[in-house]
Amino acid sequence: MNSNWNSIWTGLAIGIIVPTLFMYTYWKLNYGYMDLDKFIQFISMGKLYIKLISLFTVINLATFFLFIWRYYNYSARGILLATFIYTILVAILKFVL
Repeated sequence: MNSNWNSIWTGLAIGIIVPTLFMYTYWKLNYGYMDLDKFIQFISMGKLYIKLISLFTVINLATFFLFIWRYYNYSARGILLATFIYTILVAILKFVL
């Protein structure tokens, strides 16, 4: 399967953008009355950022399987790489902050 969608860079971009879009949607739907900086301050006070990042990274699982089922294996590898990046970010945030 040779396609423009079947590359590690495409999968990495999708794997980083999809959880970010879901986080943005969560903010707009639930806390739309707050500015972005107030929302970030709010989730920092309750240490919710680790839980939210982890929750929205799980969405990469669905995207990963979608690309696997379409036989875009290189893109699936990129999504997996993005998930590992988010996992490292969560580990750093958990142990440093």
